[in-house]
Amino acid sequence: MFLVIDAGNTRIKYGCHDGERWLLQCVLEDGRFRFPEGFSPRRVVMSCVAGQKVKDFLLRTVAELGASSEWLSASVERCGLQCGYDDPSSLGPDRWAAALGAWCLTGRSCVVMSAGTATTIDLIRAPGIYDGGCILPGLSMMQDALARGTAMLTFAEGEIALPARNTHDAIHTGCVLAQVGALREVSKMLSPDAPIILTGGAAPSLLSLLGPSVQYRPWLTLEGMLSVARDGARDA
Repeated sequence: MFLVIDAGNTRIKYGCHDGERWLLQCVLEDGRFRFPEGFSPRRVVMSCVAGQKVKDFLLRTVAELGASSEWLSASVERCGLQCGYDDPSSLGPDRWAAALGAWCLTGRSCVVMSAGTATTIDLIRAPGIYDGGCILPGLSMMQDALARGTAMLTFAEGEIALPARNTHDAIHTGCVLAQVGALREVSKMLSPDAPIILTGGAAPSLLSLLGPSVQYRPWLTLEGMLSVARDGARDA
């Protein structure tokens, strides 16, 4: 059995796998992990970009389980994917996990977009090279920046409308188009039939403007971390 935990900037996701199928994939609520009855993980893989307090909390949780554990970090090669970053140690573990998940899912050149607090768009090239990408403010961060930086604009939920005929829709539409435009520009670096893998909390807001080549995988980082857990179990 495997436990994988992805602590992002705004939420903690975790998944329990019995070696054949997912038993659970969910978001942590009320600061409490809820595991399936009888769940006893053989190995735990964790990723954290949320700071030391969250790391300490995760370490206490894992200590209670008594399982071997690993903090995910980018390396020169893992699970058949080579890291083309200038300094792999400087690549965020969440981006690496998403890249691993996309590579294990497709096994081919693809684009990976993670639309969270920040948005990352990364390239994977066959026969298995993570080629880097770009980082931009996430959808909510863009909207908040407009509200904070302009005296006459206030943030409220809007809808996609072009042309937008009210300010809230105009802000929302502009920020969504910025996200989608960045994705389309990066995607030009691969062949037109290369799949796009989309994940992250803001992903559903972007789907309506993206074509059928997009695959929405809300638990992509957990899938990538599972491949690492399995790889580590084989080496143990």
